[in-house]
Amino acid sequence: RNGAHKYKIKGANGKIVSNKRETLDSILGHFSIQVTNPCVLLTQDDARALIGTSNPKDKYSFFMRATKLQDMKDTLTGLQINIDSSKRMVEIEEMKLADLEKKKDAAEKEHKACQHVKELDERLLHARQSVFWAAVQEKETELETI
Repeated sequence: RNGAHKYKIKGANGKIVSNKRETLDSILGHFSIQVTNPCVLLTQDDARALIGTSNPKDKYSFFMRATKLQDMKDTLTGLQINIDSSKRMVEIEEMKLADLEKKKDAAEKEHKACQHVKELDERLLHARQSVFWAAVQEKETELETI
């Protein structure tokens, strides 16, 4: 707020985007910032400490706690830690998945090899049966000639 009744709301680039009170109220409402009297949330000891300090860093810290921005910052930091942890878990699971896919491919190759061996066994059995029946027919033919 500059002057008696003038507000300046600046964008990220530093240019004024609005100078209306309604815009300010909308921003404060959206972020649940109650700047009308943030001191209400202070304990008596904290209020006494604030009054006794002229250090800007301490006043900023007080403002962050009183407007609950510090709580919000802590929550967002915790969420970022959870996101990072989840990303690491996803990476680990993706590596496990790659290993499992390699094992699956190897198992499929082995399965195909086993199927080929089974087909060869069936062909061998069929060939043996054919030889057996050919021998039987030959013996029958010999018996008929006798």
